[in-house]
Amino acid sequence: MHAAEKDDKPGNVTQQEWERQQLLKSLRRERAGPFEPGITAIKDQATRTCRECGTLEVDFKWAEVFDLAVCSACKEKYSEKYSLLTKTEAKEDYLLTEPELKDEKLLPHLERPNPHKSTWHNMFLYLRCQVEDYAFSERRWGSAEALDEEFARRETEKKKRKDT
Repeated sequence: MHAAEKDDKPGNVTQQEWERQQLLKSLRRERAGPFEPGITAIKDQATRTCRECGTLEVDFKWAEVFDLAVCSACKEKYSEKYSLLTKTEAKEDYLLTEPELKDEKLLPHLERPNPHKSTWHNMFLYLRCQVEDYAFSERRWGSAEALDEEFARRETEKKKRKDT
């Protein structure tokens, strides 16, 4: 528990009750535990199924953040397709620009605290299949081959500048 949260504790509440309230508040905010969305058996237009296997057990967090209906089993089964990329990896491997990565509509991202140091900026995580779809589309590079050609061109340019 953070020091600021402890300072805000009302005088008429015990420490144990206060910690329980804070835990419930964080679970509600994260939609975890008893606040996790349930699975409904009622089929309607709002019901989403996994795009790979068709199950109703869709990862609600990914559906919410990435607007992609996929279950946990398929995320593990197709881990290459559904892995998360950091902002740096997306920039270096797919030659995407900062404005493209910041555009939430173009490339949705998950924001997480930096695991290396808590005082550093939060990490932005992108879904590999969405980054590849955009990078290989006509809106960006057109194909994987065109991306490779651009990467090779930039490497050659970099080498020329270094030699000069």
